[in-house]
Amino acid sequence: MDDYIEREPLLKAFKEKCCQDCPGGYSHQQCHSWCDAASEIEMIENAPAVNNTPQQWQNSRLHPPTKADADRTGGIIVWAAASRHLDVVFWQNVVLYPEDLPFWMPAHEPSKSKE
Repeated sequence: MDDYIEREPLLKAFKEKCCQDCPGGYSHQQCHSWCDAASEIEMIENAPAVNNTPQQWQNSRLHPPTKADADRTGGIIVWAAASRHLDVVFWQNVVLYPEDLPFWMPAHEPSKSKE
């Protein structure tokens, strides 16, 4: 499982440690000429955000899935009402048969291995 950290506490701790001897503290424009920490701070500030919103079941009639909700193969996780089990189906099936597949959620993409 990947580890995620919050950006603001990291930036605060980094600036407190690395910018304590800088004249006037951290200043984005001026720091590039004073020390190397400005590049690292800029890298942290510009790092992509992670969407860590928890998965939630969606009502197929009220909120049908779209292609954007599917994984790379077009699959989403569904609750199959008649057979009472979870399954992975193409997102279009939920749009066509919401009475048979009343609840769905986006499928997680497999995590990339850290090799």
